[in-house]
Amino acid sequence: MLRHAKHLFAQASIFALSKSAVLLAPFFAAWSLSTGEYGAVEWWLSVSMVVGPVLALGMHGVIAYGTLGGSLTQHLSSATAYVLVASTMVIVVSCSVFYLASQQWLIFATVIGLQSAIVVLQLAISARMKALGKGAVASLFESTVYLTLLVGLAAHCLGMDFLNVYVKIMTLCGGVMGGVLLWISPRPQRDALNVRAMKGALLQSYKFLIGGVLMAAFMGGPRILLGLLDDETAVATFSIVFRWLSIAIVVHQFINTVFFKRVYGGAVKYRSAAIMASVTLVGLAALIIAMALVFVPGEQLGLPWPLFEDRWLIATMALVMVFWAASASLEGVLGSAARPGLQTLSVAMGGTTFLAFTGIGVCLGVTDFKWLVSLAWIIGFLSIVLMQLRWVMKLGLFAFTRGNALKVGSR
Repeated sequence: MLRHAKHLFAQASIFALSKSAVLLAPFFAAWSLSTGEYGAVEWWLSVSMVVGPVLALGMHGVIAYGTLGGSLTQHLSSATAYVLVASTMVIVVSCSVFYLASQQWLIFATVIGLQSAIVVLQLAISARMKALGKGAVASLFESTVYLTLLVGLAAHCLGMDFLNVYVKIMTLCGGVMGGVLLWISPRPQRDALNVRAMKGALLQSYKFLIGGVLMAAFMGGPRILLGLLDDETAVATFSIVFRWLSIAIVVHQFINTVFFKRVYGGAVKYRSAAIMASVTLVGLAALIIAMALVFVPGEQLGLPWPLFEDRWLIATMALVMVFWAASASLEGVLGSAARPGLQTLSVAMGGTTFLAFTGIGVCLGVTDFKWLVSLAWIIGFLSIVLMQLRWVMKLGLFAFTRGNALKVGSR
């Protein structure tokens, strides 16, 4: 019992260390950069979180569930080889263009390219480690984009050029992460990248690709659309509220990361209880954070704090966190059952709803774009969760019963 407690404490400590970067980096950026610059950084991150999964082609899904065993295991070598080759090529090209280009938009594009390559690598490493039961360590690599951002911001505070340092750090981390992926994975076979092997891997990975890209686009959609419809300031003020409330999602991420194998590889009864507990805890955490943002005078303490006129956004984002936790958990259920296509349909429905609602608002002349995209986001999230619940309950993968509800407090 004591040994298990020590092991859990060690995992929690590593997880907390990794997630601190995800939480601190955006706040550090908001504190050290101008509002417009911070908004630009958030926009870069949102775009790279979409481009990265596209570049990955869903191979991280093959790596995750191929490691757990089953029919995907035969494609593990090809998936690993592809990730290494694709990320290396993007890093080399982006780094070269950064030092040769003179146009600002092209320089910014190379930053997004490097971020995207890091996202590909961190997806693959995290997938492999989670499936091996090393979720806490996996969380360290999941935070690489934010860790490099922290280093770049620290250099900026010391008077160094932010972008120059940031690009160098991402390039270095890309090389290190490639070595780590090789170290923890079976060495790719010589024929891993031949046409037949890659075709077999792609026939499996596209199922994870579409769903992953759609979900990334859906999660980054509000910030991306605000950057297109409004300006960097709107992105920044929206992101401040989102970042504070997203602290609540750490509860779900801890359970999903550390207990990934037990939750998604275990019995339906245990899985259902764990997911319900996770979503409940996220809701409680979001409520506490929302109350703090409303009643604590954070701006007087020099903290990046929501604007007074954006207080309505706090309640909106608290609800988003609950839907986010539920959706991510149910995505894992569908993935573990090799039904990523159903996840894709669910996210496609949510994304379509989000875009349609936003488009209707724009056509009707709505000018408060933060209000518009926030409301559209909630409606889109609700669509995703309802469709996911329909699939998992129909397939017997999730049991929403009184018995499981009572276990929320005992697990």
